[in-house]
Amino acid sequence: MSIRQKTYRLRGIITTALLIALTACGHDSEPSGENIAETETAGRNGIHNAQLTVRRDAQSKLEALCQSAPLIVTRKDDDSIVDLDLGLSLRQATGCPLGERPRRQIIIDDSVTQIKLRSPIHLFSNTHIEGGEARPLVRYQGGGSVFYVDDRSDVRLTGLSITQGTGASNQSGDCISVRGNGQDILLENLHVYACNDGLIDITASRKTDRLSVTVRDSLLSDHDKAILISGPSVDAELCSNPASINVYLERLTFLRTGQRHPRVAGSVDVKLRDSIVSHEPFLRPDGSYGASYGVIASQGARVSVERTVFNATNLRGRKIAVERLVNDTHPCTELIYDAEGRPTGSAETGDIH
Repeated sequence: MSIRQKTYRLRGIITTALLIALTACGHDSEPSGENIAETETAGRNGIHNAQLTVRRDAQSKLEALCQSAPLIVTRKDDDSIVDLDLGLSLRQATGCPLGERPRRQIIIDDSVTQIKLRSPIHLFSNTHIEGGEARPLVRYQGGGSVFYVDDRSDVRLTGLSITQGTGASNQSGDCISVRGNGQDILLENLHVYACNDGLIDITASRKTDRLSVTVRDSLLSDHDKAILISGPSVDAELCSNPASINVYLERLTFLRTGQRHPRVAGSVDVKLRDSIVSHEPFLRPDGSYGASYGVIASQGARVSVERTVFNATNLRGRKIAVERLVNDTHPCTELIYDAEGRPTGSAETGDIH
């Protein structure tokens, strides 16, 4: 019997018991207002106790499910405690205690093709989520990002499709936001598309932050802003110092994206390799077109582009921006590319976001 069925059954038992008690006390005529109030209070207390029983039952089931290794996600809904007989939701799996395990290995069952979230998921350290070759869709439509990785390490998202279903909107947030301190963060075999603000944002603001992220073997499509990577400021006299953020972008395909392939600023070292960038101006909800460019480095960022093809299409007579911002005079800014990876276009545009 499911938890929902148990709740309905308990409510029925409580109601029947109250009616029997009233009859036994001689209340065979229309009850007075005082009796009605007493009856309603007793009914509410009974239902409250039944709900507590349901919650305790659900908590016990959740604790039992969290003991499994790996953690298997078998539900397409979010984190309701009802119907735990159906197994774990993605949110519940990411919140399971580590216990004696070195990490949460979460596998989305093949039967789950789409997961609809009610709010963003904030991932803990030592969490690996695997969707498999089918790349099940994780969708969240609302303010904020789909996934947040804030000051976390050993986090992996692999084999997923991720969207907010907008492509560009006035809502804040990205499909994936990685922020602060963190090592060994891997985003692999993903299809990320149609998000609120950007597809992927990787940022750190404190000079003490150290962040290392790899994005590889993924498709990023159908959006205005692809990847933003922003670090703390760089002192002009310290160009040779190690960067706060190190990002490796490998074997990526950008399709029908407008800008930020990536856009890089501050104490950041980025290596873009073996990728295809097919960019074009993106039509925004307000009817305007966004900028269209390959790579921008500014404010002391260092970017190396190797074996990457840039294909600009449907430019509508607009110039496209590459290399470094027109007004960037920081002596540490560096954009290096090989002959095969030379970006196309000109940096002369005022419509860069």
